Amino acid sequence: MNKTEFYDLLDKSDVEVTFTKKTDGTTRVMRCSSNIPEDKKKGAKLEAPQRPDGVVTVYDTDAKNWRSFYVDDITEVKPLNTRFGLIQE
Repeated sequence: MNKTEFYDLLDKSDVEVTFTKKTDGTTRVMRCSSNIPEDKKKGAKLEAPQRPDGVVTVYDTDAKNWRSFYVDDITEVKPLNTRFGLIQE
């Protein structure tokens, strides 16, 4: 999966992404979104930080903050039935 394919999937719904962290080799699982809902913006960092090529930046819906990881380290992506951490109808 490349960066564009990942963001295309993330634009459709939140995802649960599994990746291997480069710094220590641990496996991480994160539920993430590409945006923040209006009612959750108070106190949140509103803009995703800019990252180098090969790095994706997402909003972690559990930690309620921006996170990033290398797209090459992704081992699995599962679409969720949520958008911005909220159940879709």
